[in-house]
Amino acid sequence: MAESRSLAVVSQALQSDLHLESLLRTVYEQVARLLDAGHFLVALYDGQQLRFPLAMRGGQPYPPAETGVEAALLQHILRTQQPLLLSRTSRRDVGRLGLALPDEPLSSCCGVPLLAGGRLLGAMLVFSDDPQRPFKPADLRLLTTLGATAAVAIDNAQLYDRQARRAEQLATLNRVMSLLTLTLSEDAVLDTVVSSASLIPEASGVALYLCEGEAIKLARYAGLSDAYAASPPELLLTDFRQEPALYILAEADPRAAAQRDLLRREGKSAWMEVPLLIGASGLGVLVLYYQHPRRFSDTSIEIIRAFANQAAQAIKNARQYTTTDQALERRAEQMFALALLGRELTGPMSPAAICDLALRRALELTPATAGLIVLQRDPDSMPLIAAQAGYPAHLPDEALRYSLVADVLRAGHALAVPDTRRAALPPLLEGAQSQLAVPIMRQSEPWGVIVLESDRRDAFHEEDLHFLTQLTNHMTIALDNSSLFARIAEGRDRLEVILNAMTEAIVLVDRCGVIALANPRVRLIGLDPDRLIGQPISSLLADRQLDLAAHMGFESADHFATLLDELHTPGSWLHVAPATYSLDGDDGALFIQRQVIPVSGADGEPVGVLLVFYDQTEERELMQMRDDLSRMIVHDLRSPLAAVTTGLKLLREVVPADAPYRAVVDSTADASQRAIRKLLSRVDSLLDISRTETGQLNLDLEPTELATLVDSVCMELSPLAHELDVRLHSEVGGDLPLLKVDADKIERVLQNLVDNALKFSPADSTITIRAQASSVAQGYLRVDVADEGPGVPDEDKTRLFERFAQIKGRRGARRGIGLGLTYCKLAVEAHGGNIWIEDNPGGGSIFAFTLPVAEVAEGRVQQQAG
Repeated sequence: MAESRSLAVVSQALQSDLHLESLLRTVYEQVARLLDAGHFLVALYDGQQLRFPLAMRGGQPYPPAETGVEAALLQHILRTQQPLLLSRTSRRDVGRLGLALPDEPLSSCCGVPLLAGGRLLGAMLVFSDDPQRPFKPADLRLLTTLGATAAVAIDNAQLYDRQARRAEQLATLNRVMSLLTLTLSEDAVLDTVVSSASLIPEASGVALYLCEGEAIKLARYAGLSDAYAASPPELLLTDFRQEPALYILAEADPRAAAQRDLLRREGKSAWMEVPLLIGASGLGVLVLYYQHPRRFSDTSIEIIRAFANQAAQAIKNARQYTTTDQALERRAEQMFALALLGRELTGPMSPAAICDLALRRALELTPATAGLIVLQRDPDSMPLIAAQAGYPAHLPDEALRYSLVADVLRAGHALAVPDTRRAALPPLLEGAQSQLAVPIMRQSEPWGVIVLESDRRDAFHEEDLHFLTQLTNHMTIALDNSSLFARIAEGRDRLEVILNAMTEAIVLVDRCGVIALANPRVRLIGLDPDRLIGQPISSLLADRQLDLAAHMGFESADHFATLLDELHTPGSWLHVAPATYSLDGDDGALFIQRQVIPVSGADGEPVGVLLVFYDQTEERELMQMRDDLSRMIVHDLRSPLAAVTTGLKLLREVVPADAPYRAVVDSTADASQRAIRKLLSRVDSLLDISRTETGQLNLDLEPTELATLVDSVCMELSPLAHELDVRLHSEVGGDLPLLKVDADKIERVLQNLVDNALKFSPADSTITIRAQASSVAQGYLRVDVADEGPGVPDEDKTRLFERFAQIKGRRGARRGIGLGLTYCKLAVEAHGGNIWIEDNPGGGSIFAFTLPVAEVAEGRVQQQAG
């Protein structure tokens, strides 16, 4: 029972706890209690480095030594990946295993590897400080079972930690990218790159090398000494066509020999060289230094590459800006402003911001003292002021209607007024002496007007008109792009967020048979999204090395091609059922579920097909481990319980009926047999749960009287109810119709529900079992088990039927493992009924379920046979 409780505790931690520290603490407490181990050690191995997240001796944490018996035994377990059992006097066993241990006192020890999905996560090692309590094979078996369960939980916790770190890195990457776009100063960009590089890849030192002609020189560094800058090491990444990133271990890689002394002085153990690429051209190299060796996941490498690419683009933009700025200084001020305005208007901006920016540039680079921009959506509407400067806050409509604005909108070409005193229409600004107005054209039609006014006569010249004309051209493009950007950005951002957040691989094929979309997760099925996007399916299927059909789970290339051919035949598309297949991955077999979803156009006909691939590997592994654990528990408990039952029976037979202690023997034997029957019932429930979930549960259906089952359950549980001062009351009448059920399984359902009610019923309360003939509906009879306990919260009424589920913070009179209600749900549903929880109006809960009536069930069978 203690072992079962420990397994239940670890299993519950597996489901509910994703924090490694608390998870290992739970495992330690169970191991220390069951094995009486005063010395406990867990080591985790990531392929390069061994770390010790938990080491306890005498109930206190301690730092494990790198040498000695502990280290030797751990290395043996990690190397062999096999359990290890040594007693205090088994030095010869040590020699037989090929272990070379230091000459230290050898305590009894027991160790197991931590394996999850065929991968080595680390090892668990315990020592016994009690000479009278050496470990035995049974202890090793228990530790192996706990280790297998703990390994899955540790793997999940590490996965959760990796995902959390990835989310943090992505958030940091977004912030860094925002910083890189805030400035076009080369010095500021280089400083930002170096200061940010240590945040994303978690490096302790950064060096930035940039190409200058044919040479490459150190441009910036951080986390390194001035001695490093005085004599920077030569890079290993000299050809940008090499692998995009080089990761070098200083002590292990022969290529690091020339830099080993420098790295020791700087306190670095490894470094990575990442090229800064713009297309196929190399801009420089980013070098990241680390104090300790580490492993990089594919996701981490992608984030580092994304940072390097963004840094390269920012540096290139800054350099281009500097070059352009120097060239434009030698040109006219207006031409420089147009180039600057063109760059400013290329990004997504609102129409108001575009007009405001254009007007400010016009006022800065012309002799105008006031100006405004007017937009007119259609010829019949009133022109609206989109931006203005130098005018009163509100210009009256009449001022626009009887001004140069109306003439330009009507004529569709530019107008200049050198002297407003000789003009037919007055100026918009009182005191203005010259004007210049240029239409904003769209599809050969005036869309608006930009008007400039000056307090000097003849202030505007030909270059001003040319400048203003070019400025309006930029405005037209920017206003069109603003609308387009808004629509595209909204759709793109929504799609990008969805695709990047999805754990499924997505491939979209258009009607022409070309892959239009593939998210990064297609690497799950062994494909490169960059190689797929924009490529015809026909050419990809012809590439035998790619083997596209197999990676996507199709029987052959012809099968895949036939599916796509249906896109060209109206009305021919048929529903394609989901398919599950397996692939060979780096860490073992991958189980993939593929769904084929047609994408329909406005006419309802398919215009493309969406392929969605789900990774079901972990789900399969967890299901297999759960089933293995269930079968192991059932197998290990049945035999000893049967032996105990036989012993009790023999005890009764050998004790004479007239013996003075016969009553004590009978009472003790009865209590023990009730406990054994209950435990066997739990074992049977666990076995039936496993059979039901795999579709192997057989029901022995026969007409059954419900009252007989209820009386049997009440008789069985009456002694326990008497001990708890709880009354069992049956309201099951004899007028009920017979049920068509498996009597043994339904009796266990009633027994589990009543037993569950006893756990949480207060003293001097009543548990009522009731069923009425009036509750028969659509061939099913409703049965209620009502208690007067604390009740069940609404959020737990469905969850309680899951495996090992319990209400947090609530403990009953007796401890359960959370399987009884799971069995009840599966058994009732196997009979075609339903089970649920309701609130008892008088306080407490009602566990209600329905069962098929015999007459109705038999009538349906006869009707189907006819």
